[in-house]
Amino acid sequence: MVAKPSDLPQWATSNIVDPVSGQNNVLEPPPEKKTDGWNRLEKPARNWFNWLGRLTYNWLNWFNQQESQARVVETTGVIADVVTGGMCVIYAIDTDTPANFYHGIAYIPPSPGGAITITEIASSTLTVSTISVAGVITVSSGTGPYIVYGQMKTIP
Repeated sequence: MVAKPSDLPQWATSNIVDPVSGQNNVLEPPPEKKTDGWNRLEKPARNWFNWLGRLTYNWLNWFNQQESQARVVETTGVIADVVTGGMCVIYAIDTDTPANFYHGIAYIPPSPGGAITITEIASSTLTVSTISVAGVITVSSGTGPYIVYGQMKTIP
């Protein structure tokens, strides 16, 4: 498996107007160019390449942010660092008895006033009822240790 790169390919994040041509350094190509691509021996416009580089960077950055919001803990079932202002999907499994599992979902407001109630989607014997104000999720009703996975989706 290839290691995850540490750098994002940041490209053309600033809008700069060329003083000679009067064109922006980033320009979306026409639909037919996006559909067909470049022809043999064609020299594509620099601002189309910059558009592609910027779009690629923005998507990779977005995926990176989504991944960074996932938390996996292989302990007694306590997970912290839950991000506020979004949806949290929680999965837990008892490693001693893998048939014991939990799957739930919750909305965590930007400024929660207290513990957040989790709506159970499916479960065998494990229980996860709330997320504390500090972002702690505790799993119970199993023997443990547990693998707990919490995936946050922030709302922009």
